[in-house]
Amino acid sequence: MKSSSARICLCLLYVMIAASVATGVVAAPNSQAKTLEKQLQDLKREVQELQTRVLQNQERDPTGTGYVGRCETGTVHTTHSMYGSGVRTQDLTALFSRSFFTTPVVTVGLGNLDQGHTGTRVTLHVRSVSTTGVVIRIGTYADTVLYGASVHWMACA
Repeated sequence: MKSSSARICLCLLYVMIAASVATGVVAAPNSQAKTLEKQLQDLKREVQELQTRVLQNQERDPTGTGYVGRCETGTVHTTHSMYGSGVRTQDLTALFSRSFFTTPVVTVGLGNLDQGHTGTRVTLHVRSVSTTGVVIRIGTYADTVLYGASVHWMACA
């Protein structure tokens, strides 16, 4: 918005200066001409600053898709208890309500943990991400009994 109004003002100033030159009004510099020239220089500087900001934004976002088009959140739950010993894992799949244009960044957090009377040992990480969903792996090890857990996730792209 600001850029287009700056261009319009810049064009109008060029037309005014050209008309002044054509009619001979600018034969000797006067205060009005100096004012117009200063306004023209100010507008040129403003346009240059806006162009620089556009380039900086493009460098921060080389894909041109914007920082964050949208975010989506959800919760997944373990489907069964994990008894026994050693390493045990479950992969929890969450499907997005609609596909992202690019692969989103996914953040996960443990929302609820129900475990037995042994040591608490839980692992949690994003196993894979696509534009349509995420697979989150939750696990335990040693003699920890994990009865259930919930995992909150947030995907942004």
